[in-house]
Amino acid sequence: MVEDPNSLLASRAESLRPPAAALDQLTGEELSLPVLGTALPAILEAARLQHCRTAQALSVRAPSLDAYARAACVWGDGGYHRHSEEHGAVAEALLRSSAEDPTVMSGLVDTLAVSPAALSHLLHGLKISATYRPELAKALGAVWPHIMESVLTRPLPTQEVDRYRHQERLMEELVPNPTPSGADLHVDNTLARARRTWLPLDPLRDLIDSWTTSAGTNGFAIDNLIEFLKTQPIHEQIEPGMRWVRQLCVSGNGAVDSAGYLLAEWLHNLRSEVTGSARPHYRAVIDGLALAQHPSASALQRLDE
Repeated sequence: MVEDPNSLLASRAESLRPPAAALDQLTGEELSLPVLGTALPAILEAARLQHCRTAQALSVRAPSLDAYARAACVWGDGGYHRHSEEHGAVAEALLRSSAEDPTVMSGLVDTLAVSPAALSHLLHGLKISATYRPELAKALGAVWPHIMESVLTRPLPTQEVDRYRHQERLMEELVPNPTPSGADLHVDNTLARARRTWLPLDPLRDLIDSWTTSAGTNGFAIDNLIEFLKTQPIHEQIEPGMRWVRQLCVSGNGAVDSAGYLLAEWLHNLRSEVTGSARPHYRAVIDGLALAQHPSASALQRLDE
């Protein structure tokens, strides 16, 4: 338990301030995010379970979450190099806690929403956790609508504020696709297993529709959308999926600005399933690939000759 808040100081701050009596006296600049990332999961688990020190854990949970948010915002906005997977233990503990108390997650998300970098790292960690822990997918589905609404309804940062393009990264992460670890040697098996228990589409339908018109045209956004769609039944991949893909990746001049890595194969695999109502979207995407001179465009066009 965090009995001495000074144990969470970053090394650079240890000699620069008098000892603090409480966590709320420490700024994000003074706190060590790696140390908090180790302490917070233990606190969340201790507060979630019933035992002789549950009350003590609950008393420090909110201050610890606030401290973590302050530190994460500083580390993210400062461009410090920290892999999203290093948030994995925190993400898993948050999902377990939010299954019993959704305000644990929603409160942290709302606090981190001022920092696109910090929130994008957390979202990536949440998706990785649910990918490898099928029992957490339900908790992820319960909190994701709030996450999307919180981000989509906030004003966009100015270019001067978002000099590291963190908002672009956040928008990419905003679609809840299963996400394997970068160290996974069996990605296909991991994704196939995750798809069997992944989030349903209906609670996210309107939010994803809105996201496709504001996420930009970065290739990772389209890949993340397709990975999410591949967790859904074929008929939902076709509609609304095909329309969402068109909205996301076909620009005003009709060309696909960024096809990512998955688009061409996904279109090829779904060709025989495309319905009459979805065919205009399907054709618009293929024609957009041709306008962009994508190497797979001509093969896809020949399939319909």
